[in-house]
Amino acid sequence: MDNIPSELSKHEKNLPFKLSHIDKNARQREYKGMFVENVVSQCLRCSGHKNLFYIEYNDAGKIVMEIDFLIRKDKKVVPIEAKSEKSFAIKSLHSFKKKFSDKVGLQYVLYNGDIKREQEIIYLPVYMAAVM
Repeated sequence: MDNIPSELSKHEKNLPFKLSHIDKNARQREYKGMFVENVVSQCLRCSGHKNLFYIEYNDAGKIVMEIDFLIRKDKKVVPIEAKSEKSFAIKSLHSFKKKFSDKVGLQYVLYNGDIKREQEIIYLPVYMAAVM
């Protein structure tokens, strides 16, 4: 926050939003997931999709299922997970399909890898979010 003009920092508490920044000493991998999700979000918006997501909590308030993006194709809900690491889990994708099976179409994982298909899950490189 060192670079915020003094006038702005004096009135920071009165802003209708929270000021945030990435620490200049932070390692890139700490924010990689956030950047990938942001890129996918922008690509989906430019393709005419709304930024929709799904989160489900248990009784203790802990997240038990989270889907990064939801779009609609052919009257079906299409869940999309954006992954930034080489190894990842897609437990929420499976849980979402199980819970809403009749309403869910193909499922997508956008990641840093090759195009492949495993049953109803299609894996695409992140840059292909622009053509979804």
